[in-house]
Amino acid sequence: MATPIHALNRPAASNNVPAADAVDRPRRVSTYHRSDRVVLVTPPGEAAVMQPDDARTLADRLYEHADAVDSRPSGRVLRFPSR
Repeated sequence: MATPIHALNRPAASNNVPAADAVDRPRRVSTYHRSDRVVLVTPPGEAAVMQPDDARTLADRLYEHADAVDSRPSGRVLRFPSR
């Protein structure tokens, strides 16, 4: 079962990337990392429409968070079920 978003204890520092919804209202896509996960927060129930430079910025932020998660020592070991 997935952890509810309110239980993630979102850190104060997140990265926001400008976007717009389908009718061109300004929106933001946020990224952050927690524990062993990278989190992407999008406008609820909407699509985020971005300029190419903003999409590249989003990709950069996701890479930064993935690197931060990869560099942390993992206390969890997930085993694959044996057959």
